[in-house]
Amino acid sequence: MPVTELDQLHSAFTSAFNAGNVEALMDLYESDAALVPSPGKPVTGSDAIREALTTLLGMKLTIEMDLHSALTGGTNLAVLRSAWRLKNGAEVAMSGQAIEVVRRGSGGVWRYVIDNPFAA
Repeated sequence: MPVTELDQLHSAFTSAFNAGNVEALMDLYESDAALVPSPGKPVTGSDAIREALTTLLGMKLTIEMDLHSALTGGTNLAVLRSAWRLKNGAEVAMSGQAIEVVRRGSGGVWRYVIDNPFAA
């Protein structure tokens, strides 16, 4: 489902991730977006992002995300700062602080342009 409200982006990501739905996750990224799936190793473009997300989903973890701040630039660009936790049941397997650049494109849909979960 397209995300037309900025404050719904993380919940859409969480729902898709926890359902193991790589296609729903890909709908949240622009085609030429950049993702940092591991510290210091960015990937760019749909194919590379799909591969990275598929590998991550294969770990069979769940994710929780908390938005800390959103700074909008005009009406179509925003920088988000959030905390995330990957969990194996109740145990936190990995956590971090993310910085994400998102853009509202055609139809008012928000998508990731840059997703760096290891920004802190």
